[in-house]
Amino acid sequence: MLRCLQAMPRGEDVPDNIRNQIVGMRRMGGKFTSIGALLDVKPNTALNIFQRWEETGECTSAPHSGAPKKLSERDLWHIKSHIRQDRETRRQPLQEIIDDLTLNISTFTLKRAIVNDLGMGKRIQRKTPWLSSV
Repeated sequence: MLRCLQAMPRGEDVPDNIRNQIVGMRRMGGKFTSIGALLDVKPNTALNIFQRWEETGECTSAPHSGAPKKLSERDLWHIKSHIRQDRETRRQPLQEIIDDLTLNISTFTLKRAIVNDLGMGKRIQRKTPWLSSV
């Protein structure tokens, strides 16, 4: 039976100070199960960190895969302030927002940034009835 080999999703990165503590505790003769229990990491994670230190001599984490983000935090702030400026800018097509802010991205990238990074989804305002003077 053939299995497709995929990269496992990465969890949270272990901070450098904990990585150094893992290496130090292991060099002092500690077991990975006790190191993991003390530092609140899985024993297998402690083992991997120590093995990486033995191979490379460094405690840093492996580089992350994928391309860097196209939009910086500052770009996201500009997009958010532009959209919230007034009623007309809220209703602008994505390409007009890109042109106004002179961004070098596609409309799909802008849409994904607005929805995922800024948390601003597209919705139609609910119509509420007028209040009566009863």
